[in-house]
Amino acid sequence: MKWPIFTPAHKVPREPVDEEVEHFVRLIESRSPREYNIERLTHYYNYRTISAYRKPLLSLLETISRSPSFRDDLGITTREIFLSLKRFYDPKNRLTLAEAVADKQLRRKFEDLLLYFYGRNRPSADEIGASLNELIFHM
Repeated sequence: MKWPIFTPAHKVPREPVDEEVEHFVRLIESRSPREYNIERLTHYYNYRTISAYRKPLLSLLETISRSPSFRDDLGITTREIFLSLKRFYDPKNRLTLAEAVADKQLRRKFEDLLLYFYGRNRPSADEIGASLNELIFHM
């Protein structure tokens, strides 16, 4: 006699994965550094299962997929990506833009994002600070 101890009484249907997120993941993975696949999966792609993070994740992945290279332009691309990252990590919009720019943890996550998705070594604090401070004045 079999006792279903470790299995549920009925199969729980899985939620279908959002096709748009999968599309952006494929685009990004085709040109991102291979050595950071696990980091991208654990720190970003894994959030697609949580409903509160789906929309901000989609926006972040779309922004990342639109900017294929980070070598030439650090200004405008930095601001767009930082705003998308802020919306992703602050879905309830509790931080003001000035607080987000000053937040060391968010800045660290931004540096990690540049490394994981673009293979760009940590930019200097002056580079990031200058472009993000411009963000405050433009908004």
